[in-house]
Amino acid sequence: MSGKKLTKATVCSETPCSPATLFRFYPDLEVAQRNCFSGMAARDYAKPFYSGLESTWDKHATLADRLTAIIDLQNAYVHTHLNFIKELMRAALTADISASSPAILSQNFCRRLAQDTLGPTAAAADVNMLEAQLQQLIGFHAMLNGYQVASSAGVSYKDHSTVLAKAILSQLNTSQPRHRLIPPREKHSVSGRLQSMR
Repeated sequence: MSGKKLTKATVCSETPCSPATLFRFYPDLEVAQRNCFSGMAARDYAKPFYSGLESTWDKHATLADRLTAIIDLQNAYVHTHLNFIKELMRAALTADISASSPAILSQNFCRRLAQDTLGPTAAAADVNMLEAQLQQLIGFHAMLNGYQVASSAGVSYKDHSTVLAKAILSQLNTSQPRHRLIPPREKHSVSGRLQSMR
């Protein structure tokens, strides 16, 4: 992360880990790197992002306002933490999925957002569909995909994400009969509802 070439000597010089310990537990530096990014270091590094997601929930009542705030949050994060996001996604391809993994945390957030938007009487199929659509926009995997697609198309990440959010909102509005539309709920604090990352 510091820009230095990743070698065992570098790892030992910047951490309390001795060369003997590193070689004993991690003879392969690639394995050590994957474990680092799928473990506590990655979760700690990702905490500001998940705190930001919770803040969008607390400060905004409608899905449109929340998505606008989330896009702003992710736009800032993807431009300042792109290397971290790439390493995290690369590690996720080979790591076991735990309950505190970024993929699960993002999925849980999208499910809560879908349930809150559609209300307690919504059909499970509707909730699942909206959740799947939100997962295309929210979270580390969605950020990396969106950034790559936007770069290939020669547009900004924010513009690309805004178009995607508008498509989700448009489909939601046209697929819901008027009597099923749920009015915006009162703002309420849900800080700390995301599963602890510790």
